Amino acid sequence: MGLFGSEDAELKISANMPISPTFKKFISRLSLFASVLIIILIAAVSLLAAWFSKRERDEQIHFDREETELIVANAANAPLHLFKAGKNLQDTTRISTFSGERFWLPRGNYFLQTDLAGHNIFMPVPIAGYRRGPEDDGSLAVTVRSLPREFPTRLSSGQPEFVYVPSGYFLLGDRLNPTEPHYVRLGAFFISPFEVSNAEFREFLKDPVGYADTSNWTRPDKDGSRATRHRAPRCSHPKTIDFRASASPINPSRG
Repeated sequence: MGLFGSEDAELKISANMPISPTFKKFISRLSLFASVLIIILIAAVSLLAAWFSKRERDEQIHFDREETELIVANAANAPLHLFKAGKNLQDTTRISTFSGERFWLPRGNYFLQTDLAGHNIFMPVPIAGYRRGPEDDGSLAVTVRSLPREFPTRLSSGQPEFVYVPSGYFLLGDRLNPTEPHYVRLGAFFISPFEVSNAEFREFLKDPVGYADTSNWTRPDKDGSRATRHRAPRCSHPKTIDFRASASPINPSRG
């Protein structure tokens, strides 16, 4: 006995079997969907090929120009200006096409300038060549943050305020291979615009929370017992010209 109870039974579909309108509509919609899908796939492949082609052309241009992409994260939402560095601040060229976020720059020294709460801030942007930046993709990222809430205390009201230097990258040459400088990231810090004078250091010596406060020292040699290469004032006689010139209250402290 066959599968359907009869050995001679056969499942036949006649070519002349009438097709319902619903089935015809389904077949029509299926064909239309397949056609649209094919068109979308062809367009997507074409767009992808065009994108890769444009990217290759752009990369070739960046390579020929020895460019690196500058990526700026302006967390402080501050006004930014990009300059090409020169011999001094008067010998600089402002790059007016800089939009404030991503920008390709050829080899050279540049810097970003901004105003943060009345402080004129400069951030170095050194470009070493094509995709030679410190990031994984060869770019150079710069983050602009707000100023710290507190600045270091000044010794007297007549002294200038400390200068804030933001964190960022700079190029450091290798003494064994000067032609191959590498990027080094330096954290933000404060620095005085002038050296500590002898008069200021004298105030530090007198202050009970200055020199005498051992918590200010991280080494046991605060007495200056280590050798110094300077001749004055430690290694000179008080009556010598070197000693008198170096010990002037307005001169920088040396030790």
